[in-house]
Amino acid sequence: MGSDPQNKQYHKTAISPLVLLSFCLCLTYWFFLACTAEMVIAHDSVGYEQLGTLLSTNGWSAYFHSGPNREPLYPFLISLSMRLGNVFSLSYQTFQILIQVTILFVSQLLMLKILQKMGIQPLLCALAILYFGISSSVINSAFRLYSEVATYPLMLGLILATSHLWQSLLTNDPLDAPSSARLFGLSSLVAIFFVLLALVKGIFELIMIPFFLPFLILIIYSLKTHDRIRLKKSLAAFFYCLLIILGMINSYKLLNKSFNGNFTLTDRGPWALYGNTARRMEPLDAKRLAAALASIPGWRACTSIFDQDTCAFWSYGQSDEFGAAKKSELRKQNLSEGQINKQLILLSLQKALHHPLQYILLWVVEGLKLFFWESPTMAYVFYPEAIIKIYKIKMINLGLSTVMPTLTILSMLYINVVILKRRRQLFSEDLPLITLWFIDILLIGYFMSHAVFYIDPRYSFPLIPLYLIVIAFTLQDVSQRFDRRTRT
Repeated sequence: MGSDPQNKQYHKTAISPLVLLSFCLCLTYWFFLACTAEMVIAHDSVGYEQLGTLLSTNGWSAYFHSGPNREPLYPFLISLSMRLGNVFSLSYQTFQILIQVTILFVSQLLMLKILQKMGIQPLLCALAILYFGISSSVINSAFRLYSEVATYPLMLGLILATSHLWQSLLTNDPLDAPSSARLFGLSSLVAIFFVLLALVKGIFELIMIPFFLPFLILIIYSLKTHDRIRLKKSLAAFFYCLLIILGMINSYKLLNKSFNGNFTLTDRGPWALYGNTARRMEPLDAKRLAAALASIPGWRACTSIFDQDTCAFWSYGQSDEFGAAKKSELRKQNLSEGQINKQLILLSLQKALHHPLQYILLWVVEGLKLFFWESPTMAYVFYPEAIIKIYKIKMINLGLSTVMPTLTILSMLYINVVILKRRRQLFSEDLPLITLWFIDILLIGYFMSHAVFYIDPRYSFPLIPLYLIVIAFTLQDVSQRFDRRTRT
């Protein structure tokens, strides 16, 4: 395993020349694209641009008065770029690309930190860093006006902070001043990263439930073992995290309530939930199920087998149509927005319970889309012709669309077997295993929460750095096991 003693030397050594080379290659490639690529403002990016303009010209009061709007952190970054553009008389896109490329670089540094702490050897660290920097999906997220890019360092920061918090809870140190300061400092970091993620993607409100479940398990475990110090620390960390997260998110919701009458983080959840639930509960014949399965790798995979009308049933257009129609119907009953949202959630639950097995099947099918994160399709950005030609090469195209999803699925299965076999060590101070566990929990929580909605390919982007860490761990662990067997 990646945490074997012979591998622990890696996280104590300086950055290897291979890793430095990966950083240099990525920075060179990003600089070239920053000078030649151009954002295309279309679909959701139009809305992000409008919200950035609103914030930069009229401020937060106008943002809340016109809401509820999208999650605020990414529009804030756009408004910052717009202010810088006005100061330097340049296009805001120049500064937005600079911000987003900086986000990629910070994410690489955090990835390296996690990989080293997990004892991953320099070659695999370098490959993971390099692939993250040249991945078509990552590059596309960094050079277009969509919010997914903002999640990369936050996801990695959350994993780092949570693994260190968990490790500190397992020590026998008493709750003296230094120990308490470290405990509350790490708890604050975990909570802040979670809040920032929710302010980029509201889905993290749901992910909070499975992600903090281990802390409840630790509290119960401490009660059973009569470990008072661990119990006190676990209770303090758990409730302190929840206090910060719920306090900050609900404060934002109260601002929406005060300015526009809606106690909500964003306005897209309930009607999207109903639309997807209603679509899944439509009569399911063999052809419709086959089209759903064919849609897992993407729209093109489905249309290569079925006609567009058959595939369109599993697109966002169909679910949006169901959701919008039901919301319009409820508005005619003179219900408030809050009442409409409650009705949409209740109706979704009723529909799902009407055919629960069908719902669960299609929920799993939808979630599997998250494994198909890599794609040679370079959308919403004008790239140099040479770059487009490279990604259109058949071998590269095939590799991106098949090899990486396959590696991801196999690696996810592998780490769950490893975690299950070593589950007793999760209550020890094994930092590599703890880190792997929380990556797994975050990935599973994301899967469970996002799968109740429609999953667009870009929704898998926040998971890419975690996927690459998991793949690197799996490759190293399998290689070590094979070496040990050949020696014996």
